[in-house]
Amino acid sequence: MKTDNEMTTITIELIGSYTALHVESGRMVDRGDQKNRRAPKSALGPLCRLLIDEGYSPAAKVHIIRKALDQDGYTPVFKRDRTLSAWVGVDCVETETRSLHVTKYRPLPAAVKGKERRETREVTESTRETETLKKAA
Repeated sequence: MKTDNEMTTITIELIGSYTALHVESGRMVDRGDQKNRRAPKSALGPLCRLLIDEGYSPAAKVHIIRKALDQDGYTPVFKRDRTLSAWVGVDCVETETRSLHVTKYRPLPAAVKGKERRETREVTESTRETETLKKAA
């Protein structure tokens, strides 16, 4: 359900430590494959970025819940609901030396993107070896 209404509330359920579910659409982000990394990240930020890409309003409030252990139903994770744009700009990270904390979201560095360009350039552009092969043929 895409919406532009600023008063809309989006409900996200946290499942375990590495999975987040958008209740209304059923869209899920599972980061469980990264739990053995040195600094695994929560799925909350990536799910919110995905919802923005799908057209949800950045001003929509996000209500985060978790299944209650001692009773039926769900319990809210945070006291206040934040906007979708607030969750898009952060990542929740846990390291070996520090418990779960919120950090600023940083997309992949340019060096990683540049590596992909170098690999494609090597295939498409002529190099010294390809010039030698053309002369020999």
